[in-house]
Amino acid sequence: METLDNSTSASHPGQLEISDRKYEQYFGKPVKKFLWEKMWFLSKHLPFTREDAFHYMQIKEQFLYGCINPGVVVNPEKSLIAVLTNLAAARKEPYWVVKILPERLDLLPNTSSLQAGEKLATVAIYSRTPESFEQGLWKDFHPIVIDCLVENTAQCRDTLLSIDALEWDYLDLGLSQLPTPDEAGLYPVSIPEELE
Repeated sequence: METLDNSTSASHPGQLEISDRKYEQYFGKPVKKFLWEKMWFLSKHLPFTREDAFHYMQIKEQFLYGCINPGVVVNPEKSLIAVLTNLAAARKEPYWVVKILPERLDLLPNTSSLQAGEKLATVAIYSRTPESFEQGLWKDFHPIVIDCLVENTAQCRDTLLSIDALEWDYLDLGLSQLPTPDEAGLYPVSIPEELE
């Protein structure tokens, strides 16, 4: 069973396995894996379980097939991060955005030493509306810091290192254009063509 739209694919897919223990910590929902994955058909008769099962599978697929994007800590006290992506879906011209959002930084291994500017790898799924689809754009994206749900520290490190240096430069440039980089929101930013 797949929960994500398979009409598109990520340019840099996560290919990451989430930890059930970390999923429970992050979302505060117990994982009944034997029911959700092996006995999905039973959940048709249990609406609450089915909703939880769908969410679990969606997050699992996000980490396997979602897109890896660069992120940084912008305010460790408020647990805010910034993530960069290109929301262009079916058009040639890029549409760069920076999203500022709260994240469960308390689940990272180095929580006590986190500082503003610290680099993070995130994995995101994208959402669209009929209006954004007509414009060839995704409406929004929904990143999660991979270390929050992946226990394999070597895999987390390798994923962070796999992000191209130019993407970090784009994120820095995008952040420099925000008047208040520690206020949650989705902000279009300008990346000069010569840098792309």
